[in-house]
Amino acid sequence: MNSILFKGFGCLHKRQPFFFLLFLILLLGCKGKNSETHRDFKVLFNVNGVERTVFDFESKYVKHLIKTGRNDTKNERYAFLNELIDIILLAEAGADHGLLNHQIYKSAITYQERKSMLDYYFSDEMGELLEPPTDEETRLAYAKRQRKVFVRQLYSQNVEDLTESYQRLMTGDNFIDVANDFYKTETYDSLAGYIGPISYFGVDDAFAEAAYSTNLNEFSKPIRTQLGYHIIYIEHIEFPAMLTEDDYQYRKKGVTSQLRLRKQQLVSNNFAKKKPDWKDIEYHSLKNGNPIIKNCVSNLDCNIIDKIKKGDHIIFICQVSQVINNDKLKPLIYYNSKYF
Repeated sequence: MNSILFKGFGCLHKRQPFFFLLFLILLLGCKGKNSETHRDFKVLFNVNGVERTVFDFESKYVKHLIKTGRNDTKNERYAFLNELIDIILLAEAGADHGLLNHQIYKSAITYQERKSMLDYYFSDEMGELLEPPTDEETRLAYAKRQRKVFVRQLYSQNVEDLTESYQRLMTGDNFIDVANDFYKTETYDSLAGYIGPISYFGVDDAFAEAAYSTNLNEFSKPIRTQLGYHIIYIEHIEFPAMLTEDDYQYRKKGVTSQLRLRKQQLVSNNFAKKKPDWKDIEYHSLKNGNPIIKNCVSNLDCNIIDKIKKGDHIIFICQVSQVINNDKLKPLIYYNSKYF
């Protein structure tokens, strides 16, 4: 039988068999004893020696809610907690069956190692291009980091789906009423679109900046994140009891690092999404008349075979007739929601 140890910060602390997993959700509402360890880094559960902290759960769970558009309910928490534990147990079962020596697994490890090296290269290069955060920016980020913002959302992968709902909100309609219509709930659901508390550095960068820049009981304009499009509503803001200079100085280095990484990601995302001003772009034509932009890392001369509309994208099926490479330039690569 698998061994699962739940640490409830003084509320529940004993070893239980796997079928008592549903009791884990009770831990989220427990009040802990005084401790110097920040709650984010306290161990929430332990599966056969593999620990997961409160931050591990909350950051993954909020991302799950944002990505799926589901509400924060007890059943949803049960299901997600089960999933986290199943992932650990599945990994252990794979190791027991010798799958760590399988070529697919080794290839995946090699890919992750190369990806980590590219992540480091990207951060290093961007760090030289961007100005470091000012003390004022770092202090503001520190203050936001200490808050919890409780949010609802309307979510879609197609921005056009949000147009009607946004217009209704602009005319004064209640957000929960609009959310019920948007998600087409069978009966009126007071939790429609509810995500719950988020932390400043615990969610998608664009989502966090929009949420923490929106006032209480107000909503954002439709924003684009790596997951899709969202209208964010601020239902409640939980402020810390006190902000002290000593605590700021203690956490300043970590906050500065997180803020620098956020600025890098937002700048690169905005660069990739903005529409170019084609009138100033130099180009020339190839044999078949297709225009190609000069000074590119690589050019593909293609003939369009077919096109498919998918969401807010159009996918072109092309036959490549010529490839032109410029080995003197460095590429900016977008893969797996990151830039390299």
